[in-house]
Amino acid sequence: MQHRKPRSPRLCLFACAILCYLSQPAVGAFQFEVMTNHAQGEGDFTDNKTNNIYATWYWTPVSAANMPLDEAGFLSQTSSLSYGYTQLESEVEPRSLIFIAPIRPPFFSPSRTHQDGGFRRAIAPSITTDLDQHQISYTHIHKPSGWFGLIRASDIQGENDSVVPTDIDGTRFRVAIGRYFTPTSTVQLYVERNDEVSKTSLSTTCSIPTFLCIGLTSRSKNEKDDLIVGLAAKHVGQLTNHHYAISGFVQHTNSEIDLSIRTVVTDNPLNLPIPPFQTTSFSLPVDDIWSAGVNATWYATRSAGISAGYTLTDTGSNQDQTYALAGHWYVRPQFVVRINLLRSHLEGIRDNIDQVGISFGARF
Repeated sequence: MQHRKPRSPRLCLFACAILCYLSQPAVGAFQFEVMTNHAQGEGDFTDNKTNNIYATWYWTPVSAANMPLDEAGFLSQTSSLSYGYTQLESEVEPRSLIFIAPIRPPFFSPSRTHQDGGFRRAIAPSITTDLDQHQISYTHIHKPSGWFGLIRASDIQGENDSVVPTDIDGTRFRVAIGRYFTPTSTVQLYVERNDEVSKTSLSTTCSIPTFLCIGLTSRSKNEKDDLIVGLAAKHVGQLTNHHYAISGFVQHTNSEIDLSIRTVVTDNPLNLPIPPFQTTSFSLPVDDIWSAGVNATWYATRSAGISAGYTLTDTGSNQDQTYALAGHWYVRPQFVVRINLLRSHLEGIRDNIDQVGISFGARF
């Protein structure tokens, strides 16, 4: 007979806190809201997991009376300050790579290779990426005129662990200006600059002196700069007794990639006539990227709604598509639960990814 393990007191305290919170009387206005989300995706070759938390503080209390609860922040036209933290983990599963025989890449073990006609086929090691992003944004709205502006900055730190470990350091900065042309309709123009630097280092040693024995350290730096210009719009309306919301965007991305490789001789026991270091720099051509998306929400009640969305990204050589389906329910006016489903067809990496996410939010 097996004995059950005692339940964690922390779990019981958390459950009690939730029940006490849900039993509080409804409130008519709020000034602070927080949202936490967990999503997990699985594809033919790619698995990913995302956790984030997002908090917003409004300059003045926001009333949710006589409107969908989910659109209270948008319809109130109130300035706000937001902070978000995102943690992303992804893994690309091994794929078959073809190499001309009899050469075998040194980082593949013989057990992971086999002869295939005139070629040698090797299974590449998986690629694991861990990223952390901190984001802060401020939206200022001048209610009498309807004009508003947004400033958003993000910092990204992470690493890519594969054959050669890579350190990733990036920043993102967006500014936007727009206007409420009606109390429920907006249009905005935004410009975003993304800078990302990836650095790798690989060293070889000379343990037994031979004619061609040298020790080398090779450091590479990949700098990617994106300039994004886009136009976005949103409208909230009412048909009969139900509200709806529709939003969309179109944007253009211009990218530049600069790669520099510096190789330094660290060990030359035979004094071979080679330069002590060598630096190579070049730019990689990148096609312009166009993206467009639309999302529609139908509110069955003020507390619940379902959404559907579609996004198309054209890189010139490939087209990536994402389909989204979501639903939310305000269990209480100050507590919401969301379910998000995503289906992505990525031609660039020849993969299809299904993602499921669940979110919880609270207002105070």
